[in-house]
Amino acid sequence: MLPELSIRNRRSPGMSLQAVDTEHRHVRNTSILKESMEETHNLLIININSVSEKICCFHEALTSINQTLQCGSATSIYNFFSI
Repeated sequence: MLPELSIRNRRSPGMSLQAVDTEHRHVRNTSILKESMEETHNLLIININSVSEKICCFHEALTSINQTLQCGSATSIYNFFSI
């Protein structure tokens, strides 16, 4: 009963309760959508940072392989892959 009274107190003159309820649902849905978008944005940033770190690690591994191959030592190549 109280929510209905608060809606009636907030509504503009001539505005039906159904219109007020629709407006409140729209505001609530907009708020939920905004929160969801912010959460999705934060998750995307986390994923992008994770992928970036993996690319850096992969680049370091390729650099290490390249250096090992340039040494030409079979022992150093074996040691690299046995780690």
